[in-house]
Amino acid sequence: MKKMIVLLIIISFTFMGCWDSVETEELGVVTAIGLGISESNNIRVIIQEIPHKKQTTSNEGSAGGNKSSFYMYDGSGPTISEAIQRMSANEHHRLYFAHTKVIILDEALVSTKGIKPIIDFFERTPEVRLSTWILTSPMNQFDKMLSKDVGIGIDTGSMLEETIHNKRQNSILTISDLKDFVEMFNKSGSEAYSSGVSIKSQNSADNQASKEKFYVKDTAVFKGDKMVGWLTDEEYMGFSWINGDGKGAIMNIPLGDGVLSLRIVRIKSKLQPVIDDGEMKMNIDIEIISNIQESQVNYNFMNEDTIKKVEHLQNEKVKSQITAAFEKSKRLNSDVFRVGSYFNMRYPDFWKGIQNNWYSYYSEVKVNINVNSTVKDVGNVYKSLRR
Repeated sequence: MKKMIVLLIIISFTFMGCWDSVETEELGVVTAIGLGISESNNIRVIIQEIPHKKQTTSNEGSAGGNKSSFYMYDGSGPTISEAIQRMSANEHHRLYFAHTKVIILDEALVSTKGIKPIIDFFERTPEVRLSTWILTSPMNQFDKMLSKDVGIGIDTGSMLEETIHNKRQNSILTISDLKDFVEMFNKSGSEAYSSGVSIKSQNSADNQASKEKFYVKDTAVFKGDKMVGWLTDEEYMGFSWINGDGKGAIMNIPLGDGVLSLRIVRIKSKLQPVIDDGEMKMNIDIEIISNIQESQVNYNFMNEDTIKKVEHLQNEKVKSQITAAFEKSKRLNSDVFRVGSYFNMRYPDFWKGIQNNWYSYYSEVKVNINVNSTVKDVGNVYKSLRR
């Protein structure tokens, strides 16, 4: 009898569905969220949703018509929650954020209203994964970020996720995910940052038409809860060296009357705060191992003096980039290098006395940079071809 009862219970559970399950067709899967500012000074929310087979095929709410790779919805309100609620109220399915890949912040929003309401919303919304990437779009770029279908059959969220993954494998990138972004914002002696993203026209191969392409580059810099500026070009590259990023990146250095390309194989950074006779110093040691990727110069790379010259030139270029980044951060009054955090860890009692007035000290911190480059592999062609 007992066996029969157990069997009946098992059978009943087999034919029962999960009480809180939702059919896929009833979910609007959101892959990208954009947060900007509306004309009425409210928070504007733009979302991209992936179409599925049973979703409506009408043009309403879509970008690019029936053939678009996503649907776009736009709403605004005094809070992010209200803006999303207003959008959801007009849809036949529930917006689902568990597969969101990127969050794009509008410079106009984060430089005025700041990031506090953004962080508060996402900390209270567990459906959004902490591994979601945070990007910032420059002024006058936000509207195009999530409304533009570049015609390659993929939604913006998925495309940017693939771009980020590719760049992280072979180039310099100062990108943050939601977890890192929140931690930087909440940590004493540290400021938040995120990579920039923009969309630009690019000439096609036949030069008959231009195509638009997304670019992930530069670094948006925050102070407190507001964005205060950008690290661009050499500055954000210098910032990447400090973070120990850059494996796989190509660095070009002038050599003779040409250019030598070096591929970064490994990079290691160490920051050590020092208080010397009342003076605050930050000692930075960078170790780089690189290979010769391409040469446009007629040098014999089996010659030890030649290699030493190449290593010296790489040292000087990395040092100049780091210096440029630090100088920019001081002008912006934003400690994105986490200098204050390092002093807090090593000199906690000293830090307690200055943390409330940190930026009157930050501009006076002396930075000592030591770069040690090693060229390991010169390739099979030891001497470049003569012209």
